[in-house]
Amino acid sequence: PCPLPSLYGSKRCPFCFHSSFRWISALAQDSDLIAAVLLSLAIAGLSALMSVFFGTFTAFALNRYKRFQGRTLLTSMSSMPLVMPDVIVGLSLLLMIVSVQNWLGFPERGLFTILLGHALLGTAYAAVVVTSRLLEMDSKLDEAAMDLGCKPMQVFTLVPFPLLVPALVSAFFLHFMASLC
Repeated sequence: PCPLPSLYGSKRCPFCFHSSFRWISALAQDSDLIAAVLLSLAIAGLSALMSVFFGTFTAFALNRYKRFQGRTLLTSMSSMPLVMPDVIVGLSLLLMIVSVQNWLGFPERGLFTILLGHALLGTAYAAVVVTSRLLEMDSKLDEAAMDLGCKPMQVFTLVPFPLLVPALVSAFFLHFMASLC
């Protein structure tokens, strides 16, 4: 779908009559449009990083700790954006932010709340992607690393993290592209 606008703007397009690249170049000269595109890319990138971070911890909590208080709540809250329409989730988030703002005076609706909303939606997708990778991993590798003297942070950085990198990258790009749409 991305090359279609340039195809429609080219002179060689067989089903376009009055097209040329001058309109595409005019769009590239518009500073407001360029600023909007850069802001959209920044929001998509930052929210993708946030969603991968929180989605990874959600996936670890749901995969590694089978019984803890609040597991059902965490499971349902992390899968809710997947099963509800985005409009309903967005409206619910807006109502929650407005009521929190009336109660606490924070946060103002703007860039921060847009970033928060995108990250909330993306956390569910990242949790699903990371959970699918964690289910394939053997937990005995972590136990072997601890038996060999690794501290808990070393166990995470040396054993599951390198195995999770492909899932983290795919979760990042999945949310990045979904955030731009």
